[in-house]
Amino acid sequence: MAIAKQCDICKRFYKAYNTEVDAEHVSGLIFTNVDERGSFRYSNDSMIELCPICMKRFVGLYKKMKRENK
Repeated sequence: MAIAKQCDICKRFYKAYNTEVDAEHVSGLIFTNVDERGSFRYSNDSMIELCPICMKRFVGLYKKMKRENK
């Protein structure tokens, strides 16, 4: 039986993707607090799950913003 996932942005249902440990291909976001040493803590209630379409859009926007702010 498959587990139905729902995107926190567009609310579409999707199958789990990018489930391996791979920093280049992620399937969600977690907001963190970073201390002065670069250590961080997070809680699962701040996790944002994105469908493949919304994740692709988010990554594209992030890369564009990074290029513009160099």
